[in-house]
Amino acid sequence: MGLIKSLRLINFQSHKDTKIDFDEGLTVILGQTDQGKSAIIRALKWVLYNEPRGTDFIMAGCKLCRVSLEMDDGSVIIREREGQRNRYILIQNGKEEVFEGFGNTVPLEIARAHGIPKIRIDKDAASAVNLAEQLEPPFLISESGGNRAKALGRLVGIHIIDAAQRTVLKDITNAKQNFESIQKDIESLNSQLESYKDIVELQIRISSLQDILKKLKETRAIFSILMKSRQELGELDSEIEKNTDTIKKLDFIDKVEQNITFLDALSVKCRYLKELSIKLAQNRQNEEIELHIIENMRNLPNVEEIYSYTQSLALRLSSLVKLNTSFAKITNDLNAMMRLKQRTENIFEVEEILPELEKVVESKRKLLSTLDLLKSINNQIISQKADLEKYEAAKKAGDYLETITEKSARLAALESLRASKKSVEDAIGKGYEYLKTTNEALSIMAKKYSQILQEAAICPLCLQPIDKETVKKIVSDILN
Repeated sequence: MGLIKSLRLINFQSHKDTKIDFDEGLTVILGQTDQGKSAIIRALKWVLYNEPRGTDFIMAGCKLCRVSLEMDDGSVIIREREGQRNRYILIQNGKEEVFEGFGNTVPLEIARAHGIPKIRIDKDAASAVNLAEQLEPPFLISESGGNRAKALGRLVGIHIIDAAQRTVLKDITNAKQNFESIQKDIESLNSQLESYKDIVELQIRISSLQDILKKLKETRAIFSILMKSRQELGELDSEIEKNTDTIKKLDFIDKVEQNITFLDALSVKCRYLKELSIKLAQNRQNEEIELHIIENMRNLPNVEEIYSYTQSLALRLSSLVKLNTSFAKITNDLNAMMRLKQRTENIFEVEEILPELEKVVESKRKLLSTLDLLKSINNQIISQKADLEKYEAAKKAGDYLETITEKSARLAALESLRASKKSVEDAIGKGYEYLKTTNEALSIMAKKYSQILQEAAICPLCLQPIDKETVKKIVSDILN
C-alpha cells in the first residue's frame, strides 16, 4: 500500500487552489461546517477511484478542474477535467504518461501507482477502508451482518474457502450438466448405432459387389473387344456381300471347268472316232473290192474255194456289223459333241479370261478363309454372350454403385460417431476423475474449515457461538 505525501486541489468545489501535506499514520481533517472537509475526501476518491461521475464538482465559473496526488515514492498522479477532456496523467521516474478513454474504471497503471485499492468484501461488495467521510460510523458497523462476516472471513482467509466452495459447486453443477448431456449423447449415439447393426452384412455385400464389379470391368473389357470385332465383322460382312455378288456372277466357272474336262474327253473320243472312220472307209473300200472279186468268181467251179471264201466273207460281215454298231454309237457321240460345240462355241473367250478367273478363284479362296475366321469369331461372340448371361446380375451394378456409395457414406458417419463416442467416453472418464479429485479437495477444505470453526467457536455469518455438532452439520451441508 502506498502513502500519500501531499494533495493539491484546483477549482474543485470550494477549493480554488488548496494544497495539503500528509504525515505518516492516520490523518483526521477537522474544521467548521461547510469549509470544504468533505470536498477533500471527494477529491481523493476522484483521483483514487474515479468517483464521483459527472462535472458537478467543478467550481462555478471555471472550466478546468484538477486534483494532484503526490506519493511517498515521488510518483505524481494528476486527475483533470476540462470540457470534453477527461484524463489521468502519471508522472513516474521522470516520465509522463497520459490516459484517456478509460470510461468508469481506473487505469491499471494508476491503481498500481497509488496502491490504495478498494477492499472487495464480496464479488458484489467493495469498501474503501482507507477513507471515512464525515458522520460515517466506525468500520463495518454500518455494514450488514453478511458483509461483516465476509470481511472477517477475508481477514482469516475463509474467503478463499468460500470462493473454492463456489467454484467447486459451480464445477459440480457444470459436471452434472455435462454428464447428463453426455449421457443423452451416448443414448442418441446408441440409437443411431442401431441403424448400423447390419454393418457386417453390408461389408460382406460390399465385398461381394466389389468382386462383381471387378468381373464386370473384365467383362466390359471383353465386351469392348467384342464390339470392336463386331465392327470389323460388319466391315467383313459388307466385303463378303460384295465378293459374294462377284462370285454369283462367276458361278459358271465350275460349269466351264466341268465342260473343259468333258471337252477333253470328247476330244480323245473324237480322235478315236476319226481313226475308226478311216478304218471303216478302208474296210468299205476292201469290201467293194472283195464284192467285185466275188462277182467275177461267181461262176468258178471250185465250190470249196467259194465256200471257204464265203465263210471268210461271213466273218468279215460279222466284223462289219460290229463296226456299224460302233459307227452308230460314234455318230451319236459326234452329234452330242456338235451340240456341246454349239453350247461352248465361246470357249476361246473363256481361255482369254482364264487368268482373271484364276484371280477370282484365289479371291474366293481368301474369302472362304475369311468366312472360316468369321465363323470362329461368331462362335467366340456366342461364347462371350453365354458368359455375359452368367453375370446377368452385374446389369444392376449401377444401382449397386449408388447403394455402395450411400453405405460408404454411412460407414464413414459410423466411424465418426464411433470416434465421437470414444471421445465422449474419455471425457466422461476425465469428468469422473475430476469429480473424484474435486470431492477429495472439498473434503480436505471442509476438514480445514471445520477445524477453523471449532477453533473460532463463532459462526462467521451470524457471529453466534457454535458447538461441534453445528460445525459437523455445516460441513455435512457443504459436502452434500
